[in-house]
Amino acid sequence: MNYKSNKFAAVFFIVLLFAVGCNKNVNVVDEDNKSMGDLLIPESFDFQTSNEVIIDFQDNLKAGDTARYKIYLHSSQTQPDTIYYITEDGTEETDYVNSIDPLNSLIATKVSMDGTFSLIVNIPDYIGELYVIKNTNGIFTSEVIQVTGKSAFYGGGTKSSREDPVDVLYGVNGSGDLFTVNPETGEMVVIKQLISGSYTCAMDDINRIMYTVGRDNNLYKYDIDTEEIELVGYLGMGGPRLDFNEADGLLYFSTSNKLYSIDASNANVLTIQTISGLHSTSGGDIIYSPEGVLYMCTFSGLYKVIFNQEEATAVRISADNLPFSPTSMTIDSKGELWLGDNKKRLIIMDVVTGGWEYRFDQYDRHINDLTTLPLDESGIPQTDTDGDGIIDFYDEYPDDGNKAYATFTPSVYGVGTLAFEDNWPTQGDYDFNDLVVNYQFITISNADDKVVELQCNYTVKHIGASYNNGFGFELPFSADLIESVTGFNLTEGIINIDGKGLETDQTNPVIIVCDNVNANAYQELNVVVSFTNPVDPDVVGTPPFNPFIFVNQDRGKEVHMSNYSPTSLVNAAFFGTGDDTSDPNTNRYYKTSNNLPWAIQISYEFKYPKESVPVNHGYHKFNSWAESGGGVFKDWYTDVTGYRDNSKLNIDGN
Repeated sequence: MNYKSNKFAAVFFIVLLFAVGCNKNVNVVDEDNKSMGDLLIPESFDFQTSNEVIIDFQDNLKAGDTARYKIYLHSSQTQPDTIYYITEDGTEETDYVNSIDPLNSLIATKVSMDGTFSLIVNIPDYIGELYVIKNTNGIFTSEVIQVTGKSAFYGGGTKSSREDPVDVLYGVNGSGDLFTVNPETGEMVVIKQLISGSYTCAMDDINRIMYTVGRDNNLYKYDIDTEEIELVGYLGMGGPRLDFNEADGLLYFSTSNKLYSIDASNANVLTIQTISGLHSTSGGDIIYSPEGVLYMCTFSGLYKVIFNQEEATAVRISADNLPFSPTSMTIDSKGELWLGDNKKRLIIMDVVTGGWEYRFDQYDRHINDLTTLPLDESGIPQTDTDGDGIIDFYDEYPDDGNKAYATFTPSVYGVGTLAFEDNWPTQGDYDFNDLVVNYQFITISNADDKVVELQCNYTVKHIGASYNNGFGFELPFSADLIESVTGFNLTEGIINIDGKGLETDQTNPVIIVCDNVNANAYQELNVVVSFTNPVDPDVVGTPPFNPFIFVNQDRGKEVHMSNYSPTSLVNAAFFGTGDDTSDPNTNRYYKTSNNLPWAIQISYEFKYPKESVPVNHGYHKFNSWAESGGGVFKDWYTDVTGYRDNSKLNIDGN
């Protein structure tokens, strides 16, 4: 890629709350009080926090098969976390739990007819694993693959125990409604009135029986095929959580911090266990995953229950209390977790990743519990609405024949951050908050694996400088490939653009997102790049490409990341002046004498320092990371215990 002198390594997604794949055991002295100017930084270091990885897929599908692959950022490691919460009697408590990264998320999808292809993704430099979920005609398999350097290999996953492709969600509520929800459309249909209102339900999908505990404390079963309800027996208690475990054929019922196993044939309670580690014991639900893992949600978040002989411990997965109060939970055959809340909404969450979003909002009745009935594989419709050769079941864009799937940078749920100092060529205070821009890119490809559209979503998150700067980015391919650019905001009359929306007099295509960041503060700008013809993904490259600012309306005064080359319109007279040691003859750009940058990119919503606080004062491991040339503490920006001084950071983004 010709805009960067060293080998390009763009960003992906910085993750909150866990440590992964980083070499923290190296004996490195972390000198928090060292000034930025005193750091001894290797000349070759360019402050990259991400890794461009090529995933080689060698799956060898059977003749006639088609598969959709979803690739997730992934880690199974945990780190201690301190939780503050209010108990039911109103007192504040402090607790200590293990948390995993809640922001792991989907980064790419791909549909293939032979299972042999490559994908290029950008991931945080410290991530050593990816999680691949494969869908072949509704049969879901998964595999954790290792990242080695700049490569990863996938050879096919392990089959899930739940092989049915398309699901129907069943639900109940305290008013006695039994209803279904179509997970694709959100349509809710009340199909029956229960004998007693209920807060719980669970599905034996092999025998097509749904169980429910009524408000009268009786256990009932509902036959999906005959639609008949039968009393099983008197349970003698009520509560919010119920699931059926296919591994042992038992029902599991939970209320408060208790977990009971129940004989589904007669409502007899077999065992009882106390679950430790819950921050709230109110509300929620339980669900066994196809792999046999018990998940529990309460009003304080989502937990994974770990069984160790006679003990059961709830380990909170969600980083904080969820911003909604879950009343129900189920896992569909895609491995996605559905939650209902007390405001009659449906939320979807990735069990693998912890990412979530509101999916359907808002129903006219309560959703007190949910369960899943997978449908037959033979029920997969072969409809190809847009005629692109990919059936709607796999197609991310079933109504658009030019689009089939997407790759997300940094992820489907997350944003990355670009942070700039604008005093160039003079050193600034290194708080990296003169301009803070969040980004998310969506690279859309067609059925032939060619890129047809690039969606570039930016938000001007913070302006900590008095200068009125502009912001843009350079792309690494010919402008002839671009048909049009839309979504930018130019108001100052200092940028000349052609009919496509590209800046004129540039060697490579340059898009000025806005020429006045102050006029766009806290606003989202959605730039769309459309291509004349579909383009090979290796030609397009990987976001965020070559972002830059120009300072205080001076178009020639560009500030790029370390060792990223300027555009054709830079005023080269600035190079080598002030504290800058750029030398175009040696392809050295935007570095001080001790190799400090004026801009950094973070694959996560960066908690930028407060005004005039150097970044190494807010992040304790920054010095060691920089002086090691990125060799240690690659996750310096995450919320691992001991990594941050939150009093010196804008944690809330203000």
